[in-house]
Amino acid sequence: MGMKAVATGLLLLFVAAADGKAAPVLETVAEMDHAPGNIGVLPDGRVIVSEHPTGRPETVAAIIDKGKVSPFPPGGWSKVLSAEPARGEEGMRPVLGVRADATGIVWMLSGNGNQALKHLYAWDTKTNAMLHDYTFDKDATGPRSFLNDLALAPRHGKIFISDPAGDADASIAIVDLQTGKLTRRLQGDMSVRSEPIDAVIDGKVVGSTGPDGKARPLRGAVNPITIDRQEEWLYYAPLSGRTVYRVRVADLLDASLSEEALSKKVEHYAEKPASAGITIDNAGNIYVADVQARGIGVTSPKEGYRLLVQDDTRLDWADGIATGPDGYIYVASSELYRFLPSHRVDNAPPKPPFYITRFKALADTTVGR
Repeated sequence: MGMKAVATGLLLLFVAAADGKAAPVLETVAEMDHAPGNIGVLPDGRVIVSEHPTGRPETVAAIIDKGKVSPFPPGGWSKVLSAEPARGEEGMRPVLGVRADATGIVWMLSGNGNQALKHLYAWDTKTNAMLHDYTFDKDATGPRSFLNDLALAPRHGKIFISDPAGDADASIAIVDLQTGKLTRRLQGDMSVRSEPIDAVIDGKVVGSTGPDGKARPLRGAVNPITIDRQEEWLYYAPLSGRTVYRVRVADLLDASLSEEALSKKVEHYAEKPASAGITIDNAGNIYVADVQARGIGVTSPKEGYRLLVQDDTRLDWADGIATGPDGYIYVASSELYRFLPSHRVDNAPPKPPFYITRFKALADTTVGR
């Protein structure tokens, strides 16, 4: 890790890169009243963020245009539904995973463990209409499924979803956009399961309290996921784990490969810290949302992991991370750990503002990563 210099007031730490160049400057895009979850950036530069279900959101998501935050999707569709909608009812179940594609479609995942049905919504921002609502029952997803983050593969007609499920049955879920069918691959594979690694923030292990009243450290299975511009490699990792893995998309989609054979195709790509989000630029640099350091790092097989930009306030539990059309990396920070017993103060949730930020990437970027 390089040298650090504190910028008074902004709490911004410029971390010198391995080549001696100053780290990118972190810019504030918007401040939010509710904790954001995941993030996507449209071709016209507008930013979409889900409102994290933990934060008891008022709307499904928000759209940020020139710093102004408005409910998303427009009208009644932004309403959070506590149950499956009645016929013709507008509104959506709580959303976490979000991505925007190059055609202006916003893909949103609603799939927490308490829902009998999981949803993959596709909202067309050009026509302001719901394009698709792919719905999956427990026979397709499994009883402990939690559809989390997603990676878009339009050339293949697929969307890949990280599903930490119950850890032992974690998997990569694949949605065929033509048939609407969901399949699960690498279920229970070591590459998608958590490792016994603690996330430590402010000297305390992040975690909750178990039924026996004892502290239970946070353990997260597969969560961050991204795909390269060529849609050749899918990159993914457990939140609690030291490794970014990758697998060829062609192998993942090869139905003739058994789970055992597919597992052997998975590659140990690069190292990482505890992380809830990754993305990739057009040069193949993998950016890692580093929850312990309150920053964003970059990793590669040759150079390993290094912290790129850090800010104690605006990158407090950086989670959602995505590429924009403008050469920037966009980040949504939720302070999620402050909702847990290990770091919750006076039994009160964290107070706003929550930050959406961006910084210049090391190479060109493309929407949808």
